[in-house]
Amino acid sequence: MFIICFILFFLHYSIAFQEFTVPLEYSVGDSYSQLGQIRIKPLPKRYNNIEEDIPPATAEFTALSTEALIQWRKTLEENPSVKDYKLKSGQIFSSNSVEGYINSKYAHLLVITADLDNQQILSLTHFPAPLSLLNNITNVKIKERTSPLILFRIQGIVDLPGPDTATYLKRVEEEKRARQQGATQDNRSFIQKYWIYFVPVIVFMVSGGILFIFWFNLNKIQINNDLIENALIEGDNELFF
Repeated sequence: MFIICFILFFLHYSIAFQEFTVPLEYSVGDSYSQLGQIRIKPLPKRYNNIEEDIPPATAEFTALSTEALIQWRKTLEENPSVKDYKLKSGQIFSSNSVEGYINSKYAHLLVITADLDNQQILSLTHFPAPLSLLNNITNVKIKERTSPLILFRIQGIVDLPGPDTATYLKRVEEEKRARQQGATQDNRSFIQKYWIYFVPVIVFMVSGGILFIFWFNLNKIQINNDLIENALIEGDNELFF
């Protein structure tokens, strides 16, 4: 029994941390060209710490050929204004502008989200490599390279906690039992229960009263003005006769 458990554990460990490769292609126009392949190397879980920002795997790029790399660099240099520069692996691709890679000397940063258990990538995004990241790399002379440099950032899948269905069902059952036993009887007064219905009526009545008083005073002023005007007209007529 112990031997069987050990064999199963060994098989699980070897499969979980087995390397795998994915193809890499590029496109500056309508068609894609083969560039090489990416080898992803999962790290043991003791080295994988999300809180310390340690990636779950490392990756390295292997070119199809030296000629393919030179042609890649040449294609980018000849098309600096292209906005739809794509890198593709299988059905996963990412697009960016060639212009952004000029300042980084065509150094690429590829951010890959990978399902390490099933040995497949879920997303691929490419950016011009930040200068701060390039400065931390030793023994790399960017200006003397005949092909673009590729750096990698591998992200794994993070399992989020699911909903606590058991606690919710337990709470619903307790509330149902309490209602059946009458433990949740509402002892509030009539006003406490239905105050929300009285407030709009009171506000409407107060607003209506204010509007009525305003309208009444306005009409009263208008009537007084009319009386004064009529009195003046009658006085003028008496003087005329």
